[in-house]
Amino acid sequence: VLVLRQGSTAFLISATSRVIRQLTNPHLSGLPRMYVGKGTVDVKVGQTLGRPVADGAAAVAAIGSARLPGGARLVADTAADGLYVEIGGRGFQVRLGDAGDLRLKLAIARRILQETGAATGSGYLDVSVPERPVLNPKSQVAG
Repeated sequence: VLVLRQGSTAFLISATSRVIRQLTNPHLSGLPRMYVGKGTVDVKVGQTLGRPVADGAAAVAAIGSARLPGGARLVADTAADGLYVEIGGRGFQVRLGDAGDLRLKLAIARRILQETGAATGSGYLDVSVPERPVLNPKSQVAG
């Protein structure tokens, strides 16, 4: 269901978080990508990976059903143990937090993005706490 990227190395990952094989040409795949830092996850073919990869696989399945706009890709921040989705080429993020309540978080995000059109620019939508979504349609630069 996804391509796991760790530096310049790429692996094909199943929905059960099992490493199927290493990919020599990952750019040829249209699957969503999950990025993890070097040394944060020990990846071996045949191995079943734990969190955050398992969360990432679940998120990919949920994202596929949510039909978010414009070329969404999944990113995992293993240091903060959080997930987010980048939409389009302008860096707009949907911040999901942990993998809990993913379908609810994505349904809320889809509704907000449809009503505001915010994903066409930069910024973020944080639905990590589904009861209190936060939309920042433009990234703020500290000055």
